[in-house]
Amino acid sequence: MRIHRSNLRRYIAFIFLLTSAPGCTPTLLPFSTDIPAQTMTSVETPRVRDDRPRFREIFCSLLRQRNKNQIKPILCDDHLWRLSDEPYSSQPPRPLPKHDTRFRLVLVPGAFAECFPKIGFPFESSTDWLEKIGYRIEKIQVSGRSSSENNARQIALAVEEMDMRDGERLILIGYSKGATDILHYLVDYPDISDRVAAFLSVAGAINGSALADAFGDTYIEWFSETNLAACGRGDRGLFESLKRSKQSKWMAAHPLPIQVNYFSMVAFTNRENVQPALLGTYDLLKGIDPRNDSQLLFYDQVIPGSSLLGYFNSGHWDIAVSARKMLGEMDAEKREALRDTLFEAMVLSVVESLQKSDIPDSQ
Repeated sequence: MRIHRSNLRRYIAFIFLLTSAPGCTPTLLPFSTDIPAQTMTSVETPRVRDDRPRFREIFCSLLRQRNKNQIKPILCDDHLWRLSDEPYSSQPPRPLPKHDTRFRLVLVPGAFAECFPKIGFPFESSTDWLEKIGYRIEKIQVSGRSSSENNARQIALAVEEMDMRDGERLILIGYSKGATDILHYLVDYPDISDRVAAFLSVAGAINGSALADAFGDTYIEWFSETNLAACGRGDRGLFESLKRSKQSKWMAAHPLPIQVNYFSMVAFTNRENVQPALLGTYDLLKGIDPRNDSQLLFYDQVIPGSSLLGYFNSGHWDIAVSARKMLGEMDAEKREALRDTLFEAMVLSVVESLQKSDIPDSQ
């Protein structure tokens, strides 16, 4: 445990080092949700579908179920942003969709995840309930400090070695850079990716991160050769893969496979809700747009042609990993319960959409 905590502190120290330059970052835009949903894509990309109203129904219904015995219930609208173009429903909420355990869930973590094995994997506690009701859930540990090209190969190998049941399809779930790694896998390994029914990106670095453009070279020069206790150096291509200047060009040049259904869950929050360790990076991105999660701008997290599930009021770590619990911060258990609800709501939304699309079984 002491080794893992030390690694986390070292990573936080690195973030503070990068963001401790004198002077303040000017805020050119106010923080406001009085804007329509937005994406940042190249021309002629597929249109994003708006599934926010239905996802809100599912998430809020699950939250109400879990609030029944709570003295202080968690309010749905406190955690799902409603931007100006999201319609209000005039109909009573529809019933929750039914789970479908014919789909296997496959999770891919973000950058540095293997360096912090106690907290690095996304939705670590959230999978327990779904496994109990029959889902098969796989966790692919990619290289935490390597390029997306390298990690795409690791995903391809893991998928190829999976024992697939008759009619079983995969739902890939990628968090942060894990979403970028999955995109490269789907494009680079089409013969294997035909097992995939859907890909869900959670706070995914779809267009990369402006922070990587700003500080990637610093990492390469100072830290890429450093061995951490729980993870190797990999191919040292981590920050190069996360640069917006590279990843946005890659997205424009590589159409995504049309047989896969794509889903995007976006995270952003206001400054008061950001973990102290990430305030420096939040403030840097705030100079571009305050609607960020401390690592990514909100419009860089949407896959072209995907179903937009929603905008979650969360920082980059809080939406998927339990860093607050590891650091002993307040409200860690409440946030973990909220993550569990979010995870099940996302799975239900994807499953419902797949059932409607009547995807044929894998050959």
